[in-house]
Amino acid sequence: MNHDGYKELLSALLDGELAEAERGDALAHLDGCADCRAYFAELSALRGALADPEPVEVPAGFADGVLLRLRAEAAAEPSEPARAEAARARRSGRNRKFLVSLAAAAAVLAVVLLPRTLRMGGAACSQSA
Repeated sequence: MNHDGYKELLSALLDGELAEAERGDALAHLDGCADCRAYFAELSALRGALADPEPVEVPAGFADGVLLRLRAEAAAEPSEPARAEAARARRSGRNRKFLVSLAAAAAVLAVVLLPRTLRMGGAACSQSA
């Protein structure tokens, strides 16, 4: 078994979830593996810190305030169709800006290249005559 497998096994060992054979395997591995012993010690310390949290004094009216805020946020959120419409409008605006930019670029190219093309065509015609 690799170390990741043993880490899962060590977590189950700490929680008292192992059968006797698995428990023996985990303890034997701990005896021979310094990395897993360090992991098990960290896991044990973390479990100890989380097992007995200090009590927290909740201010009066806290739950009511949370519920009011949640209701206000839910009411302020646009519905799914409204969000979809807003997204379509943003995409449409971007597409319009792209098309305007593309048209402007084409106009600039036409202004720059058209006279040159006409001169070249005129020069070619005058040389052949």
